[in-house]
Amino acid sequence: LKDPPERTFPGIIRKLLILGFPLTISTNIEIPDQTKILNHYQKSQKKMRNAQEDLRGRPRHDAVAAQVEKELGDISSRILASSTKACKVSISVAFRTSFQANTTAEFEKAEQQLAERRQQIIHSMSAMDRCVALPKSMAAQLRMFIDTLPGLASKNKREIDMLTANAANLAPVEMPWQGTPQTPQMLFTDPYRQLIPYSPFDASHENANAIISAASGSGKSMLVQQMLMTAARQNV
Repeated sequence: LKDPPERTFPGIIRKLLILGFPLTISTNIEIPDQTKILNHYQKSQKKMRNAQEDLRGRPRHDAVAAQVEKELGDISSRILASSTKACKVSISVAFRTSFQANTTAEFEKAEQQLAERRQQIIHSMSAMDRCVALPKSMAAQLRMFIDTLPGLASKNKREIDMLTANAANLAPVEMPWQGTPQTPQMLFTDPYRQLIPYSPFDASHENANAIISAASGSGKSMLVQQMLMTAARQNV
């Protein structure tokens, strides 16, 4: 991630989860000493205040400096109130092919597939409220790939200043429901276009009750009939 999105919200990284090929999203969040952060903000706020005065100390209109000063003051107040913290965030997305390349022809096909998937990831990230993704060179790819492995996170010189409230929305903690793979009685598609096996009689459920909720005329009765038909064909 080169430039962060203009705003964040829960589920902002879902566009990456529905691409339909293997990838790893690694979000590193570092919370530095907040005293140093506050001192830095106060110095920046003072510069913005000085930018609104001329050489003789008389006030002059500078809308940008006034807005930045106000934002820095609001952030400093939130940090002092312990309602949020300033942090440094870096996001890396590692991906691979869906097959192993052993021959020259397979290698060329793999390179083409990687190029296509790289563009899909860059396009999906640009749709995340105008954030910017940057593909890395081979040497940097190896270093950043190692950073995505469990327990091996380290500084990658791509850290972005952010508040923890925004960083939490970029953490890949939301994953699609996997269904009941032990009892694949019927299949459904989720919003990510993935097939989910489901059985109301799976041992992981407390009981076999289910609620189907949707707008009038959307096909609830038809769905129930299909579910009963599927169960009947399996003598359930």
